[in-house]
Amino acid sequence: MPEASVSVVNAPSPAPSRSIVAGFVLVAAAVFCLAAACGPSARERARVVAAVDSAMQAFRQANLDMDAQRIVDHLWPEFYMYLDGTRLDYAEVRADILSFMGDIRSLHTDWTDVEVLPLGSNKAMSSFRFQDSVVLAAGVPVQTEGPTTMLWERRGADWKLLYTDADHYPVDPDDEDATNP
Repeated sequence: MPEASVSVVNAPSPAPSRSIVAGFVLVAAAVFCLAAACGPSARERARVVAAVDSAMQAFRQANLDMDAQRIVDHLWPEFYMYLDGTRLDYAEVRADILSFMGDIRSLHTDWTDVEVLPLGSNKAMSSFRFQDSVVLAAGVPVQTEGPTTMLWERRGADWKLLYTDADHYPVDPDDEDATNP
Protein backbone atom coordinates (compact mmCIF):
# COMPACT_ATOMS: atom_id res chain seq x y z
CA MET A 1 0.00 0.00 0.00
CA PRO A 2 1.52 3.35 -0.96
CA GLU A 3 2.32 5.82 1.83
CA ALA A 4 0.45 9.07 1.88
CA SER A 5 2.56 12.14 1.93
CA VAL A 6 1.62 15.47 3.39
CA SER A 7 3.21 18.62 2.28
CA VAL A 8 2.91 21.86 4.20
CA VAL A 9 2.74 25.02 2.24
CA ASN A 10 3.40 28.31 3.97
CA ALA A 11 0.47 30.27 2.74
CA PRO A 12 0.06 33.89 3.78
CA SER A 13 -2.12 34.29 6.86
CA PRO A 14 -5.41 35.98 6.29
CA ALA A 15 -5.94 39.30 8.03
CA PRO A 16 -7.80 38.93 11.34
CA SER A 17 -11.50 39.38 10.98
CA ARG A 18 -13.23 42.34 12.58
CA SER A 19 -15.05 40.00 15.00
CA ILE A 20 -11.73 38.59 16.27
CA VAL A 21 -10.31 42.09 16.75
CA ALA A 22 -13.52 43.24 18.45
CA GLY A 23 -13.44 40.18 20.72
CA PHE A 24 -9.83 40.85 21.67
CA VAL A 25 -10.64 44.49 22.48
CA LEU A 26 -13.58 43.42 24.67
CA VAL A 27 -11.47 40.87 26.57
CA ALA A 28 -8.66 43.42 27.07
CA ALA A 29 -11.18 46.00 28.30
CA ALA A 30 -12.73 43.49 30.72
CA VAL A 31 -9.32 42.53 32.13
CA PHE A 32 -8.40 46.21 32.56
CA CYS A 33 -11.77 46.91 34.16
CA LEU A 34 -11.42 44.04 36.65
CA ALA A 35 -7.81 44.86 37.44
CA ALA A 36 -8.09 48.59 37.91
CA ALA A 37 -10.96 50.77 36.84
CA CYS A 38 -13.84 48.61 38.12
CA GLY A 39 -12.16 47.64 41.40
CA PRO A 40 -12.67 49.55 44.60
CA SER A 41 -12.00 53.26 44.27
CA ALA A 42 -9.09 54.82 46.12
CA ARG A 43 -11.58 56.18 48.64
CA GLU A 44 -13.12 52.72 49.17
CA ARG A 45 -9.68 51.10 49.52
CA ALA A 46 -8.73 53.71 52.13
CA ARG A 47 -12.00 53.05 53.99
CA VAL A 48 -11.35 49.29 53.99
CA VAL A 49 -7.75 49.75 55.16
CA ALA A 50 -8.88 52.03 58.02
CA ALA A 51 -11.67 49.66 59.08
CA VAL A 52 -9.44 46.56 59.02
CA ASP A 53 -6.64 48.42 60.81
CA SER A 54 -9.14 49.35 63.53
CA ALA A 55 -10.34 45.72 63.79
CA MET A 56 -6.72 44.53 63.96
CA GLN A 57 -5.91 46.97 66.76
CA ALA A 58 -9.00 45.86 68.71
CA PHE A 59 -7.94 42.22 68.22
CA ARG A 60 -4.38 43.01 69.37
CA GLN A 61 -5.71 44.88 72.41
CA ALA A 62 -7.95 41.93 73.35
CA ASN A 63 -4.80 39.78 73.28
CA LEU A 64 -2.84 42.27 75.40
CA ASP A 65 -5.74 42.39 77.87
CA MET A 66 -5.73 38.57 77.84
CA ASP A 67 -9.51 38.73 77.31
CA ALA A 68 -10.28 35.36 75.73
CA GLN A 69 -13.91 36.14 74.93
CA ARG A 70 -13.03 39.41 73.17
CA ILE A 71 -10.43 37.53 71.12
CA VAL A 72 -13.00 34.89 70.11
CA ASP A 73 -15.50 37.65 69.30
CA HIS A 74 -13.17 38.67 66.41
CA LEU A 75 -13.72 35.32 64.65
CA TRP A 76 -16.56 34.35 62.30
CA PRO A 77 -18.02 30.90 63.09
CA GLU A 78 -16.50 29.58 59.82
CA PHE A 79 -13.02 30.65 60.97
CA TYR A 80 -10.12 28.27 60.57
CA MET A 81 -6.44 28.61 61.21
CA TYR A 82 -3.17 27.15 60.01
CA LEU A 83 -1.06 27.36 63.15
CA ASP A 84 2.53 26.15 63.03
CA GLY A 85 1.64 23.53 60.42
CA THR A 86 -1.60 22.35 62.05
CA ARG A 87 -5.09 23.14 60.72
CA LEU A 88 -7.62 24.14 63.37
CA ASP A 89 -11.31 24.91 63.00
CA TYR A 90 -13.32 27.49 64.94
CA ALA A 91 -14.23 25.13 67.82
CA GLU A 92 -10.59 24.06 68.29
CA VAL A 93 -9.29 27.64 68.13
CA ARG A 94 -11.97 28.85 70.56
CA ALA A 95 -11.14 26.07 73.05
CA ASP A 96 -7.39 26.74 72.70
CA ILE A 97 -7.83 30.49 73.29
CA LEU A 98 -10.02 29.99 76.37
CA SER A 99 -7.55 27.46 77.79
CA PHE A 100 -4.36 29.36 76.91
CA MET A 101 -5.49 32.67 78.38
CA GLY A 102 -6.11 30.87 81.68
CA ASP A 103 -2.59 29.40 81.61
CA ILE A 104 -0.60 32.64 81.36
CA ARG A 105 0.39 35.40 83.73
CA SER A 106 1.27 38.04 81.17
CA LEU A 107 1.42 38.63 77.46
CA HIS A 108 3.08 41.30 75.36
CA THR A 109 3.04 41.38 71.58
CA ASP A 110 4.66 43.73 69.10
CA TRP A 111 3.51 43.82 65.49
CA THR A 112 5.76 45.23 62.78
CA ASP A 113 5.65 45.51 59.00
CA VAL A 114 1.84 45.68 59.14
CA GLU A 115 0.09 45.79 55.77
CA VAL A 116 -3.60 45.68 54.83
CA LEU A 117 -4.53 44.72 51.28
CA PRO A 118 -8.18 45.38 50.33
CA LEU A 119 -9.62 42.54 48.24
CA GLY A 120 -12.91 44.35 47.66
CA SER A 121 -15.41 46.27 49.74
CA ASN A 122 -16.03 43.36 52.14
CA LYS A 123 -12.74 41.44 52.26
CA ALA A 124 -9.14 42.26 53.05
CA MET A 125 -5.92 40.50 53.82
CA SER A 126 -3.52 41.69 56.47
CA SER A 127 0.00 40.57 57.22
CA PHE A 128 2.61 41.42 59.81
CA ARG A 129 5.51 40.09 61.82
CA PHE A 130 4.95 39.56 65.53
CA GLN A 131 7.16 39.14 68.54
CA ASP A 132 5.40 37.73 71.60
CA SER A 133 6.66 37.63 75.16
CA VAL A 134 4.57 35.39 77.40
CA VAL A 135 5.00 34.43 81.03
CA LEU A 136 3.23 31.15 81.76
CA ALA A 137 1.30 30.65 85.01
CA ALA A 138 4.25 28.62 86.35
CA GLY A 139 6.49 31.67 85.83
CA VAL A 140 8.27 30.34 82.74
CA PRO A 141 8.99 33.04 80.11
CA VAL A 142 8.47 32.16 76.45
CA GLN A 143 9.38 34.37 73.50
CA THR A 144 8.33 33.66 69.93
CA GLU A 145 8.30 35.55 66.67
CA GLY A 146 7.11 35.00 63.14
CA PRO A 147 4.83 35.99 60.28
CA THR A 148 1.03 36.14 60.36
CA THR A 149 -1.45 36.49 57.52
CA MET A 150 -5.14 37.13 58.18
CA LEU A 151 -8.21 37.15 55.95
CA TRP A 152 -10.86 39.60 57.15
CA GLU A 153 -14.49 39.76 56.05
CA ARG A 154 -17.11 42.44 56.65
CA ARG A 155 -20.69 41.40 57.29
CA GLY A 156 -22.94 44.35 57.96
CA ALA A 157 -20.77 46.73 59.97
CA ASP A 158 -18.54 44.03 61.53
CA TRP A 159 -15.07 43.09 60.29
CA LYS A 160 -14.00 39.69 61.65
CA LEU A 161 -11.51 36.98 60.81
CA LEU A 162 -12.23 34.11 58.42
CA TYR A 163 -8.70 32.69 58.29
CA THR A 164 -5.30 33.10 59.91
CA ASP A 165 -1.91 31.56 59.15
CA ALA A 166 0.70 32.05 61.88
CA ASP A 167 4.14 30.52 62.39
CA HIS A 168 5.91 30.76 65.75
CA TYR A 169 9.68 30.50 66.00
CA PRO A 170 11.47 30.52 69.36
CA VAL A 171 13.50 33.58 70.27
CA ASP A 172 16.58 33.19 72.41
CA PRO A 173 16.44 36.24 74.72
CA ASP A 174 20.23 36.07 75.19
CA ASP A 175 20.92 36.19 71.44
CA GLU A 176 20.74 39.80 70.27
CA ASP A 177 21.30 38.68 66.67
CA ALA A 178 18.57 36.03 66.68
CA THR A 179 16.89 35.68 63.31
CA ASN A 180 14.12 33.54 61.87
CA PRO A 181 14.94 30.54 59.76
